[in-house]
Amino acid sequence: MRQAARGATSADPAGRISVRPSGVAVDLTVPAHRLDPVADRGRTTVGHQVIESIAARIVAEEPGVGGAARRVLGLAVTGEDAEQAPRVESTVAGETVSLRIRLSVTYPDPVHEVTDRVRRRLVERVGELTGKRVGMVDVIVAALHRPAGPRRVIR
Repeated sequence: MRQAARGATSADPAGRISVRPSGVAVDLTVPAHRLDPVADRGRTTVGHQVIESIAARIVAEEPGVGGAARRVLGLAVTGEDAEQAPRVESTVAGETVSLRIRLSVTYPDPVHEVTDRVRRRLVERVGELTGKRVGMVDVIVAALHRPAGPRRVIR
């Protein structure tokens, strides 16, 4: 690799010197054929909390899906409604992820159609965003919630 020009003040991640007092940029990048293969330059680890966060956002984007109550000793301590985030747990084994999702479904949407759509979307998007293969997705429908809108009051 060539040395930085005298007076250079910083380099970008690719190794290019980007600022010189004279205002002239100097390109000192290493030619691609001289770099080590990507696999030999380190590894990337995606933590299970990141996978869970990504999965929760993906599920929340699906129409007809809402959150699930927080539970302590099996008892709901918050309400189960569309405004809450779905609950997600993940298990990572090498490059394979298993997901467990607790959610609510808007009534009268067909539960099996909503859960099938959620599974397909999770397998596709979690794989794209993390590089992991989603092996299994367990979906627990904890509640049905009403669609958003005005409520009818009977007197």
